[in-house]
Amino acid sequence: PGYVHGGALATILDEAQGALCHHIGHSIMTEQLTIKYNKAVPIDAEFDVRCWVTTVRKRRMYTRATITSLEKEILVFSSASWYLLSERIAARLFKNTMTIEESEFIKEQLEVNRKRAKEIRKRIRIERDRH
Repeated sequence: PGYVHGGALATILDEAQGALCHHIGHSIMTEQLTIKYNKAVPIDAEFDVRCWVTTVRKRRMYTRATITSLEKEILVFSSASWYLLSERIAARLFKNTMTIEESEFIKEQLEVNRKRAKEIRKRIRIERDRH
């Protein structure tokens, strides 16, 4: 009582990291999610959720995330690994759950996200090379 359920916090971190993967242009499935609860999160407290990519391999992506208090104290830490789904596998997995229009929309969004991620990576490389 008075604190956020750990499963709800795990769901928030899973969703945030999955959304990050999607926004950089990948169709993914969670392979493994690890959660470390450092401190109870009061139910009425505001908090920040941050996540980032640590590694991308041929068929896997790895991310980390935190839930921090507004005072910057890390309350919950997470790391995750993701299967990168090819378009063929994603289509087979979700063929009975989406319309053709929904499937095409997702493909278009992923392509836009891939282009944006490529531009961001290029900008980061340029900035890193300047320093």
